[in-house]
Amino acid sequence: MKKILLVANSFWYIHNFRLLLIKELQKNGYEINIVCPKDKSENFFIKGVNIIHWKLSRKSINPFLELNSLINLIKIYRK
Repeated sequence: MKKILLVANSFWYIHNFRLLLIKELQKNGYEINIVCPKDKSENFFIKGVNIIHWKLSRKSINPFLELNSLINLIKIYRK
């Protein structure tokens, strides 16, 4: 099965703007994985989708925290 990894800075964005894309990809046999920080919008669960939590501070301007977020994302991609 082919895999798709969608990355966003909030689950809200994925749910509001990529839901139709996700459903279409699922119909075509793709496994969907979403990478986003943990937030309240995850209550709008999308059936058959794996959610991977990303350690990201959306409001941070600290370069060390940003570097840490980037390293964490690279680790997620490698898995």
